[in-house]
Amino acid sequence: MDETYTFLEYADDEAARMWNGTHKERSLKMAEKFDAFSDFGTRPITKYKPRNIHNFLDYPTDECDLSNNTANHYAAMIIKVFKHAYKNQDIERVPYFTWKKVKNAHRMSYFTHEQVDQVVEYFRNSEKHNWMAPMVLIAASIYPLSKPCVIN
Repeated sequence: MDETYTFLEYADDEAARMWNGTHKERSLKMAEKFDAFSDFGTRPITKYKPRNIHNFLDYPTDECDLSNNTANHYAAMIIKVFKHAYKNQDIERVPYFTWKKVKNAHRMSYFTHEQVDQVVEYFRNSEKHNWMAPMVLIAASIYPLSKPCVIN
């Protein structure tokens, strides 16, 4: 590997082996933002230290008022690229850095009324598990459905 290969050049060249689909697109957009920070656009991928990455991760939270969780999405992409480069023997070490602390990382997930209806219908049509339909309705009546969001 060329000693002047940048992080973005490496991420772009190896993207198909690290990600696919929309995840690949989002990761490459994050890599472009990483590349645009400080001198990262010209810094060789072999010349990163944890402090460089900490400076980048502090920027979205300190200057752009984004959450630590958002910064950690960037951290996931960054560590993925460095670990991939290390496994490919393209760099000699991974710059291990400290991720941002996230308060209350557990997020409550809510079903919409439509999602509950779909689950109930699924169990009603099941020969083996039709007894689950009333259980879903009981659970739905105990937990509020007022905050619809996508369940991952």
